[in-house]
Amino acid sequence: MHNRGFYGDGVWIGVIDSGIEISDPLVSGSIILERDFTEEGMYDPIGHGTIMARILKVVAPNISFINAKVVDRTGEADEINIMKAIEWCVNSGADIMNLSLGIPRKCDGSCPLCELVNIASERAIIVAAAGNNGPEEDSISCPANAKSCIGVGEGWHSIKL
Repeated sequence: MHNRGFYGDGVWIGVIDSGIEISDPLVSGSIILERDFTEEGMYDPIGHGTIMARILKVVAPNISFINAKVVDRTGEADEINIMKAIEWCVNSGADIMNLSLGIPRKCDGSCPLCELVNIASERAIIVAAAGNNGPEEDSISCPANAKSCIGVGEGWHSIKL
């Protein structure tokens, strides 16, 4: 993409994760909005959100971040907080949302979280982790089960058809 002149200029990405560490030199100047849904404070207790932001910056160095912290210091995320973060990111102008997380359960894409993603995808591209429970059938986690979500996983077992 860089060879074609695409560097992410003007693109806002909502990172719904464990937060983004603002002291990280690669991402520090790129956070335009942030909100803590865990009530723990705006720091990244496990480093996952910061790693995801760093990866996104390498691919598109001129992007801006909407930092939505939903994963707490124990590595857990409340589904209601995930839904609130999705709504907040959409209402804040996110062009893309990255959710490198999921709720492992059997779902045909019609649970409230997946339905919200389908609605939010009318205004933003939503990418979510397929999960770590495969390769069994029906092992893709929510919200990657949503019909309008790009589910990403490792290997061919995670491809959502």
